[in-house]
Amino acid sequence: MGAGLATFCDRFASKIGSILITTLLVMLTISSSTDFTFWVNPMTSSSKTLSAPSFNPTYGYARQWGSFGGPSGPNGLALDPSGNVYVADAQNYAVVKMTKNGTFVAIWGSYGPGRGQFRDPLGIAVDSNGNLFVTDSANNNVTKFSSTGTILGSWNGNGTSNGLLRAPQGIAVNASGYVYIVDQGNQRVGIFRNNGAFVKYFGLGPPGNFTMPMGMAIDQNGSVYVDDANTDFKDGFAGNITKFTMNGGFVLSWGGVNSGGTLFEPQGLSVDGSGNVYVADGLETRVQKFSGTSQKLLLTVGSLGTTPGHFSNPMGVTVDNLGNIFVGDPINFNVQQFSSGTGAYIASLAYQRLGRLSTPFGSATDGLGNVYIVDQDNQRVQKFNVSSGGFVAAWGTPGTNTGQFTSPAGIVVDHGGNVYVADSNNNRVQKILPGRDIR
Repeated sequence: MGAGLATFCDRFASKIGSILITTLLVMLTISSSTDFTFWVNPMTSSSKTLSAPSFNPTYGYARQWGSFGGPSGPNGLALDPSGNVYVADAQNYAVVKMTKNGTFVAIWGSYGPGRGQFRDPLGIAVDSNGNLFVTDSANNNVTKFSSTGTILGSWNGNGTSNGLLRAPQGIAVNASGYVYIVDQGNQRVGIFRNNGAFVKYFGLGPPGNFTMPMGMAIDQNGSVYVDDANTDFKDGFAGNITKFTMNGGFVLSWGGVNSGGTLFEPQGLSVDGSGNVYVADGLETRVQKFSGTSQKLLLTVGSLGTTPGHFSNPMGVTVDNLGNIFVGDPINFNVQQFSSGTGAYIASLAYQRLGRLSTPFGSATDGLGNVYIVDQDNQRVQKFNVSSGGFVAAWGTPGTNTGQFTSPAGIVVDHGGNVYVADSNNNRVQKILPGRDIR
């Protein structure tokens, strides 16, 4: 019994070895010739030579879905007379229009130095007719748009002569339609007509001169406010705000340590209907509200952090006629809304640009003709129809809660249509059931 089993095992091992060797020979022969030898019986070494079928695959472009659309990088913010919010989005080289509750309305712009293109959109302002003016610090220009994105004009030029700009930053329009632009590279403010015709420069004092001017705003009386992110260091590293007449005459300046408010890197600037001044301070990661009359600190909004109600680099700021403060943070990739009375956080405005991708990292298909794509930089998964390339659904937002992602990196779909996502930086796998559309 034992001898028979041993003999069987020897023969079985011999056959297995022959099969493995034969498989290897076939693989080697196929890789080097269009003919290959098929071993009919490995034990008797009988074989047959066959010709391999011709195999010369060709591939051609079939379809594309998605286009670039990364997380928001809000620099400047502005509101139109209807309450729509406009964002100078440096991350997507675009202007984004949305309602005050964050509903996406429109987007226009692309990367480049051409007409209507952006390389670093920074300041944004709206006139009484709803037209927009956008500065680009890299293209050294200003572009005028209609409320729907039609280009109405532009003026530019990198230089120091009259009408030229170097790294323009903040921008504002007064009730008469004159456009005021912070010309940071030349340490001055320029006044232009709304067709780009040059009027004058100011801020060439002292008093009222600048080191690194950034934000600006105009109140209902026409007074002009400009913040300077880097003063003469008399009080250490401190910034200030300077008030001018509409013609550029110096009125007063405040900053550094003043009445409980400290300005280190003032960036965005806004004025409400009561003349209160709001300034976004990048280094202090907060927004401060000052009285435009007494320059007293009235309110501090936000602090360092990435969760709602916190900032990493508050930049753009604007205030509506209901007392809501809107703050853009390009590092936290969001626009947040606060109460100007209490400073309480109200909401975050998201505009996800569905159907667009930023760093697609993985994909999977189901049995119904759909492809699921991990949209890593946007912290979400998007679903497209394979045949049409059309957007179907999306789910996920940045964060650590259920249904949120932080650097999702892999995805699979099972036979039941369940979607499994490797949520990399949250160290977990999340399962999304069929039919869910979590946005």
